[in-house]
Amino acid sequence: MRYILFVSNEQFLLKMKKILFSLSALLMSIGMNAQIGSTAPDFNVTDINGNSHNLYEILDAGYIAIIDVSATWCGPCWTLHQSHTLQ
Repeated sequence: MRYILFVSNEQFLLKMKKILFSLSALLMSIGMNAQIGSTAPDFNVTDINGNSHNLYEILDAGYIAIIDVSATWCGPCWTLHQSHTLQ
């Protein structure tokens, strides 16, 4: 089943401006808090197989840690996850 939504160019542009404004505000707030090249605080996680992992142990072993923070309800996030790009 397909749904087609018709909106005027003016409505579309207004919605796009709101989305872009919200996105830019979010990115600016993240950029203010994140420091490129800084080290994250140490933490432990348990994977789905029950194995425990410690961030500083991974870094001390000479590995680079990439933390994938995504949600299963986010279409683009899940597509990236399913592509196994980070494996």
